[in-house]
Amino acid sequence: MLLDANYDTSVSCFHIASETAVFVLCGAIVVLIVGATVVGAEYATAVDRAAWRQKHLWRVLFAFMGVVPLITLLVFMTAFDGKKRKELFVDGDNLVETGCVKLTEYRYEFPMKGVILTYEHDDIKGGNDYLRISAGARVLRVDLRHADQWQNLSLFAPASMRKYAAYLRQNGRVVPPEIDNIP
Repeated sequence: MLLDANYDTSVSCFHIASETAVFVLCGAIVVLIVGATVVGAEYATAVDRAAWRQKHLWRVLFAFMGVVPLITLLVFMTAFDGKKRKELFVDGDNLVETGCVKLTEYRYEFPMKGVILTYEHDDIKGGNDYLRISAGARVLRVDLRHADQWQNLSLFAPASMRKYAAYLRQNGRVVPPEIDNIP
């Protein structure tokens, strides 16, 4: 029973990290283009271009050839760091989480006997709603605002999903039909 899917299981960890890296690279290119435009406009409007080059050229070259690649490298490194979940599902008597840590695939299995399920809401950054799954010392969260496995979640954690549906009704938000009338 699939509970949460963030990436297709056939997608490699390198591909997942590369998505972030490409996004960062595009941001760095935009910064370079804007910076070059500003510097070019300042140079074009300078009265004494030779004096401007003598005064500013080394700073500009240092910024474009040194600082920007260094910042880009640091952001690339963080793109390849961290943990990203691919899937969370129930397999027999185990709760299974698969994903990537850095560029390495992982698979954690937790026995269902010790699992504690709770609905969690916090008001940080506009409010987040989670299904909190305590599996021993490990805590897993399913982001309910971006969930798409409502039927499976309602079968897996009916009490928590009832609380979530009640919270949505109380705040005048739309309740997904799959969790609207959980017995």
